[in-house]
Amino acid sequence: MGGQVKQRSQLLTEISDADAPFADSELADDSYLLSALLEHSTDRVYFKDSESRFVRISRHKAELLGLSDPSEAIGKTDQDFLADGHEADRRQDELYVMQSGRSLIGKEEREEGRDGTVTWTSTSKMPLFNAAGKCIGTFGISHDISRLMEAESARSSAHYDSELFINSLPFILVGLTVEGRIQRWNPVAAQVFGISNSAAMGKPFGLCGIKWLGDCDIDSEIRSLTGQTTPARWDLRFEKAGEERLLGITLRWITRLGGGTTELLIVGADVTERKRADDEKLALEAHLRQAQKLEAIGQLAAGIAHEINTPIQYVGDNTTFFRDSWGSVANMLTAARQLREELRSGTVSQETIDVFDKCSKIADVDYLAQEVPQAIDQTLEGVQRVAKIVSAMKEYSHPGSLEKRAVDLNRAIETTITISRNEWKYVAEMKTSLDPELPLVPCLAGEINQVLLNLVVNASHAIADVPRENGSLGTITLSTRRDGDGVEIGVADTGTGIPDHVRDKVFDPFFTTKEVGKGTGQGLMLAHSVVVKKHGGRIWFDSEFGKGTTFFIRLPIIVPVEK
Repeated sequence: MGGQVKQRSQLLTEISDADAPFADSELADDSYLLSALLEHSTDRVYFKDSESRFVRISRHKAELLGLSDPSEAIGKTDQDFLADGHEADRRQDELYVMQSGRSLIGKEEREEGRDGTVTWTSTSKMPLFNAAGKCIGTFGISHDISRLMEAESARSSAHYDSELFINSLPFILVGLTVEGRIQRWNPVAAQVFGISNSAAMGKPFGLCGIKWLGDCDIDSEIRSLTGQTTPARWDLRFEKAGEERLLGITLRWITRLGGGTTELLIVGADVTERKRADDEKLALEAHLRQAQKLEAIGQLAAGIAHEINTPIQYVGDNTTFFRDSWGSVANMLTAARQLREELRSGTVSQETIDVFDKCSKIADVDYLAQEVPQAIDQTLEGVQRVAKIVSAMKEYSHPGSLEKRAVDLNRAIETTITISRNEWKYVAEMKTSLDPELPLVPCLAGEINQVLLNLVVNASHAIADVPRENGSLGTITLSTRRDGDGVEIGVADTGTGIPDHVRDKVFDPFFTTKEVGKGTGQGLMLAHSVVVKKHGGRIWFDSEFGKGTTFFIRLPIIVPVEK
């Protein structure tokens, strides 16, 4: 305590020597300095007695407790301001500080006010001694770290989610540093190679314990890819449990966000079984094409269900109308039969006539004569609408032939329009300009259907991104025409158009301008592969940014001879 007095005396002496008037001012008064601190500090400052009752608090602390004046807290405890349960923790801390004479520094505390507001603070709690050196209470300073805790929680959550996602991937994922050493080794890699994460980390991919077969220097080959922007595809042989196996991998250098270090990402799978099953390759490819189509159908399933539900609803309503009307009609027919029998016998009772008239009135034959034909027409229209949708779904999802066959592209377009209707009907009007004399075109029907669907869905998304007033709709136009020894298909939209700086990337794998979760970047890449590689055709586009885009597909009428 004497040391504290000495330090204060020295401080006042230094102030006096430097500026005598300043030393004589009220600024040299401890109570003034304390008041200034409590009045202006942005942290929460408080003093408590031995019973944890507030003796004095800062203005900022008072504001957070909902008090207009700091003096209103005098004599009260945390229990008067915090939700039940918090005051007990505070009391335990303060008892420890007073009994041990030690401070608690930077303790993170969760505070929940009685109004439900939750904040986090970093609090330092210290013993408060009187002039005789006796501990008479505590004092503390709290700093609000709510935003810091929220950010930390968000980072932890994002890290956990990313790790969960990476560890759930069903293929090999290996990350290498710029020096070529392993820094990511997912569970599938550990399973395929039989090498644990800890055993692989930090080692070159070629020397991590995999028994490679052949004389290829894998690490040298990897280093040769440095700076290469296009991915490399490799098939590598390795041995596991005495068996030769085949690894198919794709390698690509990537740059971290923000222009950080460049690293290599290796994605792959053990393709041994697939290579061994070459005789089933065609069937497998057909199955994969079918899966792609069914996946697209799955994405449109909700819309298709909605399209079917509408006609089914009025089919059901009309059927209910028939059922409810039939009872009165049946009663009238029964009365008519009785009337007929009495007419045959030559004696018709007034009672029979009255019953018939009553049943006829209840049946309301004139109303039924007007409404039933309309209800029947509506029901048939609904059944035809459902049949058309189901037929389109069946035609679209049919596995199709593995060989090209003559296809009516106009019909394929109509099927696509039906399947995708719920995608475009809320944002665009659908128009067609189909050449009725269009010849049949040899192609893989299922894959061309997939291409058409991708283009129509893309067009609807592009139109949906255009701000419109008064619920106005855009336009999608599908057209066909003969073009020499081929046919040309056009899919035009009045959407956002394609910016100049991305036009060269439109058909690149995984490139998309859509928001996350709305596009995978594979639709146009697959379309290009199907049209160009599998059909010897051509696909291109014309676009004006802000006004729309037209994609063109040209398919040859004569099947090109493979070289």
